[in-house]
Amino acid sequence: MNTQTNYIPAAVVSGSMGCAFDAPGYPSYNYEVETDLTRKKENRGCMNIDYALTQDYISPSIKSKINKLIAAWNTSKAPLSAAVTKKWIKECVAYFGEHKADIHIRKFYPEY
Repeated sequence: MNTQTNYIPAAVVSGSMGCAFDAPGYPSYNYEVETDLTRKKENRGCMNIDYALTQDYISPSIKSKINKLIAAWNTSKAPLSAAVTKKWIKECVAYFGEHKADIHIRKFYPEY
């Protein structure tokens, strides 16, 4: 277990560092983690919310905010039977191939 307490200043902000193949409506389309908060806005760093969850230098409070966004999406996400979800699944299969698409889709829809 990492006991690091030197977290970088960061904030969850409106923005999009999402992957083109994230599920429809997934929070990464609307949120990102901004870093280097003491710099001018145009010089700040940013990262995808899923990536931020894996980084030891991102504080637990930021990770908690991200997890809340993802939990909210999980309770309101489009069902697998929805047209938008079916279209996304077809796009994933076309891009990744069937086996890799299955793995990717299950990240968002474990019941797939």
